[in-house]
Amino acid sequence: MAFFLLLIAALVAIILLEPLATYFIDKKNFRRFPNQNLISGITNFGYILERIGGVRSRRLHRVHEKHSIVRVGPNSLSFSSPQAIRDIYGHATTCIKGDMYRLLVGDHFNVLNVVDKTEHARKRRYMANVFATRNLDTWEYKVADKIQRLVRHFDAVCAKSAAGNDRSDRVVDFRKWSNLFTIEAIADIAISRKLGCLETGNDTVVINTPEGHQKCIKYIDSLHSDRRATSGIIWANAWFPVWRHVLEYVPGFFRSNWRRGQDFDELVMFLAEERVQRYNNGEDLDDLVRSILQDKEGMARGLDIGEVKAELNVFLDAGSDTTAIALTHVMFYILRNPVSLQRLREELDTALVNIDIVAPHNLVKNLPYLRACLDESLRLSPPVAFGVNRKTPPDGAKIDNQWIPGGTTVGVPAYTAHRNPGLFPEPENFRPERWLEEGVKAAQNSFIPFSAGARGCIGRNLTYMEQTMLIASLIHRQNCRARRIKCDEKKPCGNCTRRSLSCNQTEFIVHNKLSVLDITDHEGAGKEMSGNTGQDIKASTSHNPESTYDVFQQAQSTSQHGSRASTKGSGSAEVTVTKEIVLRYALSSSLLLHAICALSAKQMSLIGDSFLWEPVSTRYYGLSLGLLIEELKKQQSSREIVIAATILLCSYELLACPGADYQKHLYGARSLFHTHNIASTGTKLEKASFWIYARQDVSMALVHECATLVLPQEWPTLSECEELEEDVLGNQILWILAKLIQFKFSDKGNSLHDWHADLQKLISEIDLWWERFPIPARGVATTEPPDNGLKKIWFCVPSAATACLYYHLAKILSLECLLERPAVTPPSPEYHTTWLEEIGYHAITIASISLSPGLPGGALVVTVNPLFYAAKHIDSIAVKANIWAFLEDIERRLGFHTQNRVSRLQRETIPNNG
Repeated sequence: MAFFLLLIAALVAIILLEPLATYFIDKKNFRRFPNQNLISGITNFGYILERIGGVRSRRLHRVHEKHSIVRVGPNSLSFSSPQAIRDIYGHATTCIKGDMYRLLVGDHFNVLNVVDKTEHARKRRYMANVFATRNLDTWEYKVADKIQRLVRHFDAVCAKSAAGNDRSDRVVDFRKWSNLFTIEAIADIAISRKLGCLETGNDTVVINTPEGHQKCIKYIDSLHSDRRATSGIIWANAWFPVWRHVLEYVPGFFRSNWRRGQDFDELVMFLAEERVQRYNNGEDLDDLVRSILQDKEGMARGLDIGEVKAELNVFLDAGSDTTAIALTHVMFYILRNPVSLQRLREELDTALVNIDIVAPHNLVKNLPYLRACLDESLRLSPPVAFGVNRKTPPDGAKIDNQWIPGGTTVGVPAYTAHRNPGLFPEPENFRPERWLEEGVKAAQNSFIPFSAGARGCIGRNLTYMEQTMLIASLIHRQNCRARRIKCDEKKPCGNCTRRSLSCNQTEFIVHNKLSVLDITDHEGAGKEMSGNTGQDIKASTSHNPESTYDVFQQAQSTSQHGSRASTKGSGSAEVTVTKEIVLRYALSSSLLLHAICALSAKQMSLIGDSFLWEPVSTRYYGLSLGLLIEELKKQQSSREIVIAATILLCSYELLACPGADYQKHLYGARSLFHTHNIASTGTKLEKASFWIYARQDVSMALVHECATLVLPQEWPTLSECEELEEDVLGNQILWILAKLIQFKFSDKGNSLHDWHADLQKLISEIDLWWERFPIPARGVATTEPPDNGLKKIWFCVPSAATACLYYHLAKILSLECLLERPAVTPPSPEYHTTWLEEIGYHAITIASISLSPGLPGGALVVTVNPLFYAAKHIDSIAVKANIWAFLEDIERRLGFHTQNRVSRLQRETIPNNG
């Protein structure tokens, strides 16, 4: 018994006390660097948890935004500067591959995990020549064959859909099919083997076992299973072998995944033995493995099967998985950015005039915008986002002007290096044009999706060839769009987890699914999009609207019925813009006419016949973008037209592609306001356009709890929009609300005294506005009895209702600020109770205004976010039930997405009160 107690004490000392002692003794002086998490200096366990949770790269990036060097483990440092990239990965570096690579070695090293530089140079010499761009062209026919087979499948999907007239039949899982494509491509390039995945539509490969039986192996599943389990604990470093040995005997996630992963090892061994046997039989096959088996003179190298298997493992793993990830990402970003899609299609249509199916590599490999799209996707979403590990030499090394002791694990995460705002302005935006601008050389030096230096990815030219040819072929031949799906949020679907995203849809339930495309024939809708934008567009079915004039009439009809969710606002500014655009400009401006038609058709697709109106809205949107681009190219473009059209197209995009990344739809308008200094020099129409934009900006900022894109201090003055006094006051309270949102959700770095002084100024502005607001415009309670405590209120003009909503919402936000940071801590119970009661009063008033009869569609849409925000302060389940019924009705009648809010309200209400 004493022996076991002594053993336990020794284990505790090793596991707990030794790391603590190392941390406090701090021989390497690493405590001078900030930690990634609370326990980074003591153990790697925090890093492991963040990896398993899928938040590692983003959390590390947030720390790197403040610190260039971060401690991510007891003996691990992460760097972010361009200098660190050169010091760690450059050709002159003294660093070697980290200990992690030794832990992954089987019986033989391969070109990826070999640590010794001399041995790596020997292995790299085998393959460096065949991976050169000039030699890859000899394998182009292998890639072209796989593209043709993939396109053949997509064509069959389109033909089947056309015959059955069922749009759902046109949906294909691009993530899956791109992975099947890369599997087939690398199998043919590496070992001259066709696996049949593109024909069967799945990843099943049949092998012969040593016992003489046949076995079906899931290529993707077995590969991912092993990597999924291993990547979770590999960061334990020296403890990895121990943890792996223990977890292999513990039923659960790790054991089941490792056992499935054994199938991939069997598959690789079978294919390696088969390829060596073909070589021994005298088959002279042009592939990668030939360069391993024999030298340039054709003399056999005499390698054993274990080394061949080790190298083939790298080819079949990295050559299929990372390229598939890159293909999925670039298609995702292109389809999410219609302007980029339009420009890319124009470039491809010019280069591939007589090409029908497969884009030849020599015609597309030097297309600047295509390459820019690929690089921009790799910048935003590198397949390997973390810092590829290196270890400093025993004598230490100078990294980023800091002397780092020997034996330290170091790295630069590509995710962070690619978001350096000094090198990549607006780093979160997909903007391929940045790679075509002057001065891009500095940015290219920090572009490390393939790592850098002598240990950089040897297959980068191959993946570029595959991506270039496939993306060019699909975009040129097919008209693709991201599928709109609904996530009920009732159970985890795994989509977010597979993409290392946190499942947190903070606003909309409808979003674009990364791995799904809607494929239709490029001849027709796609070609019309890039055709003569001055002509009427004839629809493809007999019951569709026949011309632009028909769609424009529908736009007017939709507006008259009060269901224009486009502007998301109401009042005289909206009326002014409607009159100015529709009556004076639209019929004389092709750009505005098409923008109005696009927006109206989009809303009709959401509230009416989607099959009828969706293609119409898509076509007009594409035409509008083309016209907008042409207008912007003019030396003397019409500012009013451009800004008004941009606002309309922003509204279209918010309806078509809602999601947590809503801000990208507003960047264009924001840039125009800043460029043309609308706040100071804008015309009446331009400023009226701004106030419509401002309603969208404030609404989105409220939901996402952040400042508006255009900060309140940059807004135009309020004296020139004077159609109605109510509207002037409505804009003013909107401006005050924007300031309060910025105040509440920004960094509270001020002293408590200064913070309260600023808050009191805002509260005084709110109260002064209310005092000046005309009493008749505050609404009149009807004589109808209250419905569950909600009075029905009648307003003389819709803008008065929206102004009152903004006022009561501002009061709620200001009171929340007082509760969060009271002037006296803790506040007296009387004040606390009074504040809560006052918040409840304003919340009920917002509900009463929103649910009152007679409000037009634009005003109803404005109520959605204030109502949703106020609902959390309402205790009555009956009132909340009225609220979510009202929100559901808005989506059904107006097409504005509200189901996510309804689901959240129901989840927050029923479990607590049911």
